[in-house]
Amino acid sequence: MIFFDGNIMEEAKASYEAFSKTSFFDFLKKNKNIINENGLNRIYYNEGKGDLFEEFHMKNGKKNGLYVQYYPKENGISLRKQVVNFKDNLADGLYTQYWGGPTGSEWKMYEINYRNGLMDGSYTKYASYINCVWKNNGEKYLHAEFNYKGGKKHGWCTFYLLSKPNEIGNKIKYNEGEEIERLDDNF
Repeated sequence: MIFFDGNIMEEAKASYEAFSKTSFFDFLKKNKNIINENGLNRIYYNEGKGDLFEEFHMKNGKKNGLYVQYYPKENGISLRKQVVNFKDNLADGLYTQYWGGPTGSEWKMYEINYRNGLMDGSYTKYASYINCVWKNNGEKYLHAEFNYKGGKKHGWCTFYLLSKPNEIGNKIKYNEGEEIERLDDNF
């Protein structure tokens, strides 16, 4: 008499489903990765055999210029995951992180300014939902706005209520990373 553990059957089913989505000949596909110490680099998912994962330029072995990372394609559409500029291997300029929204389009999650690898300037966090329910056709709402100076919070940081789009919940003022003033409870 043979007894099956329910978990073993679920694991076997998951393994079969994953296997059935790959071609028997996937191992024959050519590795598409392009890796250079100086010049354009393109790295692909699935050990170089899948969709484009990231692309960036290198100069003397360091990232320099625009860096773009992608989500795996869905329904033939490639969406960016994050975009940032590098200078001598350090983030320098605007960093933007995206989320693939329910409509198959890129939605900004964060915009953060960097200088020499440190957050410096504005930091904006967006929300596209309120209390885990999609509202207003997924319109983006401000969730938080910060200011940084040399990697430390500096100036007013504003937090918005997720339950009431774009309405300020509280504000905190910082001086080089130290909290110096707080305005809470919807003022």
